[in-house]
Amino acid sequence: MKKMLLLFLLALCTLTLPAQQQKVTPFTMKGIVVDEAGEPFEGVTIYVKDKISIGTQSDSKGVFSIKAVKGDVIVFEFLGLAKIEHMVMEENQNMRIELKEQAQQMEEIVVTAMGTQRKVSQVGAISTVDAAQLQVPAPSVANMLGGKVAGIITMQTSGEPGQNLAE
Repeated sequence: MKKMLLLFLLALCTLTLPAQQQKVTPFTMKGIVVDEAGEPFEGVTIYVKDKISIGTQSDSKGVFSIKAVKGDVIVFEFLGLAKIEHMVMEENQNMRIELKEQAQQMEEIVVTAMGTQRKVSQVGAISTVDAAQLQVPAPSVANMLGGKVAGIITMQTSGEPGQNLAE
């Protein structure tokens, strides 16, 4: 009985080995992003959906290059233009992506450090500081924002000359 159980477990282990040994080779997807007039589009955000660490931007000639595996979805987006999603099935070195205008109102969108969101779904306060208010000499951005933005508290921990960076 023990020998049968041992043979069964050994057979089960050998069945799972081929599934573990399959290597996924990434494809290099290259191409150009253009606008509706066919002109190269600079600064388009390009990333693999659900993989936040894999991303790039189109250069000044609209050219991009990104690595993805079969089944990944590459997302092309730019504020004010319709987002395009492209599923990777095979390697393509000559992609041409055309971005078109989006029908959404621009005043409904808020750009934050974490991306873009609709104003309706925004939680928390949003403050705006005019660039002209930041044209004073200061050793750090925190020192410049202190007193100008609600909720930011800056403290200087030292009175020594040259040690006036806020924490």
